[in-house]
Amino acid sequence: MASMYDELDEKLLNQLLVKITIIEKKGLQQNKSNQDIVKEIKELIEEKIKCVCRV
Repeated sequence: MASMYDELDEKLLNQLLVKITIIEKKGLQQNKSNQDIVKEIKELIEEKIKCVCRV
């Protein structure tokens, strides 16, 4: 059972990393400030934590 959770965790973290990279690249292309980029990433992580905690 633990290995199934490890796989899920790894999948979620990889998806999160991809989304963070996209936010970073789009933010840089749009000349957003680092603070705005960090805020978007923080919101994404908070949203994912809420989703995971509900499960």
